[in-house]
Amino acid sequence: MIKISKLFFTPILQESNIAEAVLSFTRDSVFRDRLECEQNLLALADPDAAMNYIEDCINKQEPYTKVFRLICLYSLTNNGIKEKMFNGIRRDLLQTYGYDCLYFMENLMKIGMFKLNTSRVNTYSRIKQDLNLIIEEMNEKDPNDIAYVYSGYAPISIRLVQHALMAPSPSSILSETSKPEESNSASGSGRSFPLLSALQQTHSPQLDQKSVWASGWGDSRIDTIVRDLPGGPCFHGRQFLSKGLAKDSSRDKLVLVYFVGGCTFTEISALRFLAQKMEGHNFIVATTKLLNGNTFLETFREKLVTEDSNSNTSDTSSDDTLDDSRNKKPITRTKNVINK
Repeated sequence: MIKISKLFFTPILQESNIAEAVLSFTRDSVFRDRLECEQNLLALADPDAAMNYIEDCINKQEPYTKVFRLICLYSLTNNGIKEKMFNGIRRDLLQTYGYDCLYFMENLMKIGMFKLNTSRVNTYSRIKQDLNLIIEEMNEKDPNDIAYVYSGYAPISIRLVQHALMAPSPSSILSETSKPEESNSASGSGRSFPLLSALQQTHSPQLDQKSVWASGWGDSRIDTIVRDLPGGPCFHGRQFLSKGLAKDSSRDKLVLVYFVGGCTFTEISALRFLAQKMEGHNFIVATTKLLNGNTFLETFREKLVTEDSNSNTSDTSSDDTLDDSRNKKPITRTKNVINK
């Protein structure tokens, strides 16, 4: 009887301990302040207050991952940072975290996550409105939108999947103000991509415009939205079944969603929520990596190898290598190592 009671109560105790640990973390003022800053940035509520919070975090020497996450979020949602503020942020980061973060900032600038504001047009503001990313009034007891997983914010990736599977209707996820725009190419920049051209020549003559529109895949409004997102060229194609294979309408549709570069656990939760709301669809999620905000930023960080680290590395080598290293002059330059 004692063994049975232990087996029964042990999982309950573990779950209660986990719940207490989560509550103690989420009720902390530091966490709530950061969450409020992130939600305000996504909703474009008060960017000035968010920047003041970021500057306070730098002055308090908060973990650099937390600071850079907020800076990148500010840059992406506000189409960059104004020049005066941009220069001030870079100076404060170097003075607080040292020159180790110099290469880190350069890498973030190369991919467009930390950039200078050179345009008055805010692309995120239009994307937020067109895809209805922010749901202000969310029913937590009976949620009906994927924004539930992020407390009112719908992930762009899952919103695109949702639209690709839904037929246009008055209750479409697209905002009514979203209007289709014609583009010269799938990326909208007029550039030419050999792979994209080959796919268009292969599939375009066979496409049934009604079937493409009915599935939501190939909607010019979505092409316009995706064109403005950071990243390389985008295209959509359709794979046709061979003549020997016939579609079975009685079976549920199997949808494979593949994230190239990685996805978060919350995006997977959003797909699970979408599977519950969309009857007749089963999802398979594939990704190259599972990540979060911290691990994602770590991939762009470069560690500087100094003389001390080189001497520590040489201690683990053979005796012959030690003799050779003693005869050489000390290394005075730094060496960049990118964590992959």
